[in-house]
Amino acid sequence: MIAVIGTKQTNELINNIIGGRRKDFDIEYFNYTNLNQIEAIIQNDNIEGILFSGFIGLKAYESLESRTNVPYDMIGSNMISFVMYVLEILLKYKEYSLEEIYFDYIDLLKQFSPDFYNMFPEKLVRSVKTFKFDKLENFTRENIYNDIKSKYEAGEIKVAVVSAAKISKELDELGILYHINTMVYEDDLISSYNRLIKDVIQHKLNTLKYFTGVIEIDEEHQKLFFEKGVFNNIAKTKDDKVITFRLKSDEIIISHEQVYYKKILEFCCFEKIRFGIGIGRTEIESEHNAFRALKYSKTFNSNQGFLLTDARDIYGPINHENCLKINEYQLESCYEYSRSVGIKSFNYCRLLALYDKKTLLSTEEVSEHLNIAHRSSNRILTILESKGIIELSKSPVKSKVGRPQKKYRLVK
Repeated sequence: MIAVIGTKQTNELINNIIGGRRKDFDIEYFNYTNLNQIEAIIQNDNIEGILFSGFIGLKAYESLESRTNVPYDMIGSNMISFVMYVLEILLKYKEYSLEEIYFDYIDLLKQFSPDFYNMFPEKLVRSVKTFKFDKLENFTRENIYNDIKSKYEAGEIKVAVVSAAKISKELDELGILYHINTMVYEDDLISSYNRLIKDVIQHKLNTLKYFTGVIEIDEEHQKLFFEKGVFNNIAKTKDDKVITFRLKSDEIIISHEQVYYKKILEFCCFEKIRFGIGIGRTEIESEHNAFRALKYSKTFNSNQGFLLTDARDIYGPINHENCLKINEYQLESCYEYSRSVGIKSFNYCRLLALYDKKTLLSTEEVSEHLNIAHRSSNRILTILESKGIIELSKSPVKSKVGRPQKKYRLVK
């Protein structure tokens, strides 16, 4: 069963599009009015995959220690369509100044989705009022309504644009002009649902396979590692610095090209640790893939983990927002070209994978995702621009602080 988790209004719209069964999976809809209810919803043992209707629910779920070992995803949104939607709202209320309009989700985007945030004109995000918060649990309908009420009664705002909080009844009583976004784009919904189903099916197949982990740790920290008792299922030690262990298949979640492994959190406090996780049809294959994954962790040059599947898909860094998926066949096919232009094949393929997620990239973003120096990132972008692989955006993206950033796009 696929669980769709969201507000009542949004779930009703989703139900009208995909119904109660699709692609051989039953679909059940779970409504919540506050984030604390999500933890109770996910305890349902029949859930095989979770589709969140909104960003808030997704982030609340990811912050839970009790999150379940099933694939999950969120209904995606097209950036351009979303920005155009906001501009249409501004035209609708053009008789009011930007300072008199309230958008509840601007600060939310700034904190959790900077790519979306940076798409908006600088004047807009500086001028409109928004709900500001320090912790995600404070982003509640009650707090948002109280913020709107306070600003409205103080004469600071005339219009409220509400997307994350469904509070139309309260706003009616308050008497403020408002617009509530309950739009669900059919193409985005079906695409997100199909992506989730693909992950669910792959997750089921993975339960029939073997999982091996390999950790490289110096002798001093290895002693602490064993004293802490992080693992009780050590298979063997290869040498003084490498520990090999078996994992249960349901401990690893691969979803929307991200890898989550909760056990990592128990030893991430150790310094100088690199690790690899391998999936294979046999124990020998899984162990071989684990050591290859460890090699990619070293190539990434950070105390992070990578995972290699039996299909030769490479994911990493694990448990990190910068996780990217590439493939060893892709590395081999790109090796000669990337070497001829002076770029590591690993970095070249990860950059192409990053372009699958983002249309425009800055030097800073490439540096962060590839874990390389700013100078190296600039060199790679300059080389690829000279080869016609990427091109400079015609209009530099305005940074909210400092000088405008140069952004590069992949040449189609």
